[in-house]
Amino acid sequence: MSQSRRRARQGLAHLDLIERAKRSDQDAVAALYRDHVRMVNSYLRACGIADAEDLTADVFVSMVRSLDKFN
Repeated sequence: MSQSRRRARQGLAHLDLIERAKRSDQDAVAALYRDHVRMVNSYLRACGIADAEDLTADVFVSMVRSLDKFN
């Protein structure tokens, strides 16, 4: 499978997770968290945020609260 097809399939799978999370599927929310927590936390640390762990948690709380607005 080509790299572009693999990315397209991953993108569709990610959109499916988002749609499931919007319907309160806790497994989908957990998967979104697992897929992105390291990246978000690493970004915050690279920006010099002293309390990156707490802010990372805040990011995901905001994500869950705003899922219904995501298009």
